[in-house]
Amino acid sequence: MPTLSREELILAPLVEAEEKHGELYELVYDALFAGYPDYRDLFILDSDGGLRRNMLRTTMDMIADYAHDALDEGYLYGMRLNHIHYGVDEDAFDQFFEVIAQVAAREAPDQWTPATAQAWAEMKTEFAKTRD
Repeated sequence: MPTLSREELILAPLVEAEEKHGELYELVYDALFAGYPDYRDLFILDSDGGLRRNMLRTTMDMIADYAHDALDEGYLYGMRLNHIHYGVDEDAFDQFFEVIAQVAAREAPDQWTPATAQAWAEMKTEFAKTRD
């Protein structure tokens, strides 16, 4: 069996999940609020879901950039800093990536192999290096 690239390991489960469900918006936020009900209050003014959709797109872009070996660590660090003003500490910031991973694993189980889990763990470790 051929060894998959980091890009394939990171992105394949997201692509499969999106092929099954379309935009992952509802699945991701349902999982986020199920695991962290207090986070719902952070979006109280987001009546049309635009903020949440934008946040998910931005996060998916960061994941894709990492997968393509093009992550801008300064941008990721800046996003962390911006979220502090909303009461989102670094642990909460990182939890969003974990929730996306959980949704991808659940919705694309054939793509979620031990190698995929390892690639996502390595990505989250790299992302955590931008913590203060």
